[in-house]
Amino acid sequence: MSSLHTSVATGVISITADEVLRQTARNIIGTSSFPVITVECHTTRSKISHAIADALEHDHEKVFIHEPNTGKNREIRRQMAKEMLGIDSNRKENRPIQTSTGTSLPTPPTPTKMLREAMRKLATMPDDAAGRDPYLVSLPAWVAESYLPSLSGGLYLEGIEAEERDPNDLVSTDKIYWDTGAHKCIMSENLCSSEFLGYLRTNPDNAPYTVIDRGLLRVACYAKLQFSNTSLTLPMTMEIRPTALMPNGITGVLLGNQSFMQFLQWETIPRSILVARGHTIAEEQWGVINIKAYLNVLDGQLEEF
Repeated sequence: MSSLHTSVATGVISITADEVLRQTARNIIGTSSFPVITVECHTTRSKISHAIADALEHDHEKVFIHEPNTGKNREIRRQMAKEMLGIDSNRKENRPIQTSTGTSLPTPPTPTKMLREAMRKLATMPDDAAGRDPYLVSLPAWVAESYLPSLSGGLYLEGIEAEERDPNDLVSTDKIYWDTGAHKCIMSENLCSSEFLGYLRTNPDNAPYTVIDRGLLRVACYAKLQFSNTSLTLPMTMEIRPTALMPNGITGVLLGNQSFMQFLQWETIPRSILVARGHTIAEEQWGVINIKAYLNVLDGQLEEF
């Protein structure tokens, strides 16, 4: 049965009780420490739920409840994955944003003496990024590798065609980088379990979404991400790839445009601006990124913040 409502602002989801029980049961299957309960053979749902609740009173194992794997949701993420794989012959090289000046190109400014001096000063500063690809655009909170900003969050991963019985993976990390220059979301495979990677590589249902010779594996991802003004729980298509094929060989997650940023409106304020305005911010923090709006791709609902 399908879900009723999801609030990305609070991380709360309203779905049918049977779906909650199904996902919870899937979480505890195979858990050796799961308690044994005694119930009557002919009983009621209420009595069973009370018996289970009593048995789990001191069990604080986390369970990630997500949108049910309905045919509609599966078709949406299947289409998103196919868009990642395919090349549209009618697609233009770029998609310009809407501006007040229409399609005319701005006239380049004439540099002043002061501007030239400032640029020379910047050019002579030590280049800590020498020999590295300039692939990340600065945006969120904590600085990684001395200059790269990052988010923290949790990812729930499963195959594009996954059913309830199929393996999944949970990844929690603070190495989630916001990359406005990336056209899709990617992550290094060393964040995933070997069991999950093995399943993706060998299960025939995943074959249409893999590039075996390059080690690329495309999956459905449900992510809970912490921004400066809120946390979001949202779906996206993720490509898992060998660390050697990650930009600069980093370990982590790069969040790109396709299936993620294209559904967000955001505001970013770097630390230098915050300090100039008199705000207190730790030196190791890059600045803030505030989410203004999010379009839920699963139900078409627009949420404002």
